[in-house]
Parts: sequence; C-alpha cells; structure tokens
Amino acid sequence: MSIRYKLTEFLFRHTVKPMIKKAIKNPDEYFAKQEKKQKSKLPLEKLHKSYDFEEKCISGTLYYVVKPKNKVANRLVLYFFGGGYTIPGDSGDFEFAQYMANQSQAEVWLVWYPLFPKATGLQIIDAGLNVYSEALKVFNADYIIFFGLSSGASLAQNICLHILENDMRLSMPKRLIMHSPTFRIPPTKEQMKEMERLDKFDCIIPACYMKEQDQVMQRINLNNVEYMKSPIEYSWKGLPDMYIIYGSYEVLIAELPEAKEKAKMDGVVMKTYIGERMMHTWAAAGFLPEAKEVRRNIYAVIRGDKDDGFLL
Repeated sequence: MSIRYKLTEFLFRHTVKPMIKKAIKNPDEYFAKQEKKQKSKLPLEKLHKSYDFEEKCISGTLYYVVKPKNKVANRLVLYFFGGGYTIPGDSGDFEFAQYMANQSQAEVWLVWYPLFPKATGLQIIDAGLNVYSEALKVFNADYIIFFGLSSGASLAQNICLHILENDMRLSMPKRLIMHSPTFRIPPTKEQMKEMERLDKFDCIIPACYMKEQDQVMQRINLNNVEYMKSPIEYSWKGLPDMYIIYGSYEVLIAELPEAKEKAKMDGVVMKTYIGERMMHTWAAAGFLPEAKEVRRNIYAVIRGDKDDGFLL
C-alpha cells in the first residue's frame, strides 16, 4: 500500500467519516448545508483548459460530452457521479472521464443529474433517462455502457429498473459497471453485523450510517421509484450484465453475497472485482497508485476485452 494511499486514508478517516456520522445525527442540518453547496458552479473555463468536452442540455438536464483525444469514439459511456445523491460532481469526475475516454476509445457523457432534497427520486431518474434517450440517437444500445460511482452506481441500475418496471420502449445498455453500489436500505441483520465488523477498516462510510439511513430517506420523495431504496427487492430479470467493484475494506461489501444470489436467481450475469484492503470508490482517486489497476480493468470492460480482470 502506497504512502499516498495511507495519507489519503488517514485524511478521510478523520474528516469524511466524522462528517457522515454527524449527518446521520442531524440530517436536516446536513441537507440544508448540501443545498447551499449544490448552488456552486463548476469552474468550466478552467476545466476546458485541461479536458476536451462540450456542455449540452436535454429536457433541462445538463450533461458534459468528454471525447477521446486524437481518436474517433466507437462506443459511449454514461457516467453517473457519486455523493449520496446530495453532493454534486466535481473536477475529479472530469479527470476520470477524460482518461476513460482516451483509454476506451469512447465518448463519456457526464450526467449532471439533480440532487436531494430539492429533487425527487423520480426527477433524478428522469434526468438519467433524458440523457440515455439522447444517447440512443447517437449510438446503438449495444455500444452504450452505464458507469457509476457509489450512489451513481445505484442510479445506473435504478434507471434500468425504471425502464423495466414501467415497460418503457427503451433498449437496455450493453452492461453496467457499478463501483461500490448499495443494494438494500436498511441492510439485513446479518449484513449489519458484517458491516459493524468492517467498520474499523472503512475510512469513509460508518456502519451506523447504513443502519440509520432509512430514517434519512424518509425525508425525501421516492414516490413511484421506491426501488431507489432497495433495488434488490424488485425483479432484475432483463437487466444488463453487471460488473461490480468493491474494496474489501468498505462496509458496503457486506451486501454483495445477497446481490450475487439475486443475480443468479433472476438470470443476470454478475462479475466482480474486489480490491484487497481498498476503500470505497478508490478508483475515482486518480492520484492514487492503487487506482491504476482497477481503472485498467474498467477500461477493458468498456472496450469489451475478454480479459477484463473481473470474476464470475
């Protein structure tokens, strides 16, 4: 494990994890703070100097089209940032998207979906659908991949569930790449016990957050999109192949065994990549040496390589 990783882990353990614990104790105060932060604007002029992208909008949803440098894209990735549906994406997402585009020969569309508590769950899902519908005008569904981080990973799956639950005439994307998703809120008693065991290793998400998150979600509007809370309780039949990434040192991995059983039961291909002693969504931290290998495997999945490093 690199010195840079250890320093980052120390920083997160003493800043991010306490912040999340505090949010659970006073969710109203947390939501109020996040609403203010959500009003901040991206430094687009600065970002344009480093990354090759266009700003676009469809049906009120912003998205940023990141193109591979010196290559013609032959596939498309819809990228859903993480942040618990309350924290907006940032410059790090553009960095990841540009590398992803270059290494995968793909256009990467950063979907700037609305956030809780102002937005409803349906509005968040619809934002993703708006951009996906536009993507289908450019690429066949067989050449479109959904990629998501944390809550963005869950959103990628939930958009597909929404299509199936509502019998929408939209083709499924080729595959889903889901980095550190949540499949059930709240966790089962068995999962919670495992999360409490893992809590001392997780430097970002405290086990108590998963235990109490159900109360927080009661403050937001999930009407008609209840699967955003526990997608595992709905049918997965018809979902694309799922490529799941977890760090062995994150509490959310406790939900993986049940998800594997669910995928098997519903006839969905699920492949996994487990980063030994890695934290939640470590692939997003491009400055970490440990992110390089998992990123290479993500790019391989996007390209459709046979040897992608994921296991059945």
